[in-house]
Amino acid sequence: MNAKNPIIAVIDGGGTYTRLWVVSIKTMSALEYSDCLASDVTGTMKQYLSQPDAYAALVIHLLQGMLLGIGCRVQDLDGIIIGSAGIGTPAIATSIRDAFMKQVIENHSQHKIFIDCRSDAELALIGCSGSLSSPCLLLNLGTGSIAVGRMAESKLYRAGGYGLPYSDEGSGTWVVQQFISKILRVVDSGLSGDTLVRKLEKKLSFPIAKQPREFLAFVKENEVSVTEAVLALLENKQLKNHPMINQLLEGIAEAGASLVQTLSMRMLLNYHIPKIKSPFDGLDDMRLPFKQFPVYLTGSVARNPKVLPLLKQQILALESGTLYIEEPVGNPMTGGVLLYAKHIGIKRKATKKKK
Repeated sequence: MNAKNPIIAVIDGGGTYTRLWVVSIKTMSALEYSDCLASDVTGTMKQYLSQPDAYAALVIHLLQGMLLGIGCRVQDLDGIIIGSAGIGTPAIATSIRDAFMKQVIENHSQHKIFIDCRSDAELALIGCSGSLSSPCLLLNLGTGSIAVGRMAESKLYRAGGYGLPYSDEGSGTWVVQQFISKILRVVDSGLSGDTLVRKLEKKLSFPIAKQPREFLAFVKENEVSVTEAVLALLENKQLKNHPMINQLLEGIAEAGASLVQTLSMRMLLNYHIPKIKSPFDGLDDMRLPFKQFPVYLTGSVARNPKVLPLLKQQILALESGTLYIEEPVGNPMTGGVLLYAKHIGIKRKATKKKK
């Protein structure tokens, strides 16, 4: 235990990558000065969530290697904060938290440490806003797509994030699906010399035009590299006016804005409906109880240089009139620091470091 300078581990488990940080909180009165002692990135571990003990053992094993590199051990940790895709219910969160506690107590330390488990979207919301309670909304277009938000109360609202084929519009997975479908249509039309086809063939080193069926198997086996290649083509300057690219960019922006609109409407209704006393009370005058309501945009698709301006434009055009785009204060690591700070009784918002 480190009473003066607590050390915590923060895990951000996305649908494509898992990011891990070991953080020393040196000055509890100024959370922005927390130091990242070690960090690592590995593949997604979402598939292990159905086996909580295996998931916890794998994460602890990764942390052991990181801690060893800085002269620490698992028993030196004061807290572990986990945010992961796939943690959609309190029951799943509890099972993961219990599995981590079991691993720590049985194999590393007899003292109970602080362990917090929640969805990666909620952890990102806390980190991006730099607060555990300020009203805000987050749109994440990454491997999947989801919007989460909160009013002044602690309740988390969400829209989307159910996975393809029924949800996740605007996500990286959805973009690849749309992109490949259009590429195959071009190949079938006999236009195998199309600039887009040739550039994708070059990026992936695969003869798409000659082996379209085999290409589908290739896509399935190489999802990460194919997604990265497609996202790179979206911002390729030589494809600036390609109709397929423009159509996809518009589709992503519309999908993202639609999620924001759906979530903001749900939050609006939850705020106003309890106050409606008569059937004659109209809904036309309903507004969120804020002059401005910040929206944070995260994820590899949302932050794509070609997608971002279109996405902002679509969101700001929504009828609410209160939404505005705010740059994130921090990241999931920041969220982990804030959650641990709350656990030990520190009440302070994270702020950007002064340059």
